[in-house]
Amino acid sequence: MSTSNTPSDNVQFEHVLNTFFEPDSAVRRFLDKNGVNNVRSLKSRWKKWRKEDELEYTDPDDTDTKKILSEEELEELHGLVSFINDEQNALGPIRSCPLNLTTFTKENFQDFLMDFDPDHPIEYDRERARVSKHNEDKRKFEMDSLRKLHNQQLASTTANTMTGGITTTSTSTTGGSGSGSNSTGSGGGNRSDPLVEELQRLLKSQKPDIDAYEEFKDPDDYCDWELGFIVDAEIQGFGNILDENYTPAPGNETKLFETRKKLMYSFLKKILKTEKGKDLLAKYSKTTDAQKIISELRAHHTTSIVADNMRTKTMGMILTFKLNPAHRYQGQIIGISS
Repeated sequence: MSTSNTPSDNVQFEHVLNTFFEPDSAVRRFLDKNGVNNVRSLKSRWKKWRKEDELEYTDPDDTDTKKILSEEELEELHGLVSFINDEQNALGPIRSCPLNLTTFTKENFQDFLMDFDPDHPIEYDRERARVSKHNEDKRKFEMDSLRKLHNQQLASTTANTMTGGITTTSTSTTGGSGSGSNSTGSGGGNRSDPLVEELQRLLKSQKPDIDAYEEFKDPDDYCDWELGFIVDAEIQGFGNILDENYTPAPGNETKLFETRKKLMYSFLKKILKTEKGKDLLAKYSKTTDAQKIISELRAHHTTSIVADNMRTKTMGMILTFKLNPAHRYQGQIIGISS
């Protein structure tokens, strides 16, 4: 996540070392021995280290004995740089979207290492970062548009509700054998405003309804599923939960937001059927933080190494696919696209 007050390179690097690694870890000693004290120097030296099979460091607790990083320690070192590059690629270009490493935890790094392939370290990719920034801007614009439409509908309905929906007045008529009262609309006669009725029906339909959501069963279908999920959630008033950067104001707004997160969590328990979805539900079972579940699920399927591997696999299938002249081309194309 980038901020207008991104900490200095040295401060971020110190956070990474203190958070991701134990004080006596071999990786920390290796970096110290090589004079690496910021992210820039780490990336620069890594370009050389990644080409070497063995990396040596001095152990001060063992009479300055020279040791070689183990396979697991090498994976942590290469994984560290790949983690930083992967997060930057997912955020946007370095200049316009500086990464703030102080927002990451050891758990974030460990989750990354579980799927990390040391034989395919990740480098900073300016084009991928540009596309990520474009997609995020587009997603925010679409969500803001939906939220504005939703708020306009709520405001119109609330205004009609506060004024009674349809203004009624009491009029008296005299003459003949007596008097009587007649309730009429503002235009005379009992009439209902079609727009008011339509908005009231819409407001009623906006009450949270779990049946409106489609189950998420196949990781390959994430993009299609998310699109429908966002629309349904926005319509039902869960727009703020979809925004990972949203923080409610203290007081009633916070109470309402916490209630909505709990309600959405109960929905997600019935909606998410994938392994990752179940893991996130278990992870946040005590806090019922649906906002974090949705955010981490999106990151897992769109910006993580898992998503990269899926894109690589799909591209490989496309590049190596050959049409069989003995069969209908259209059927084969439909087959690979599915």
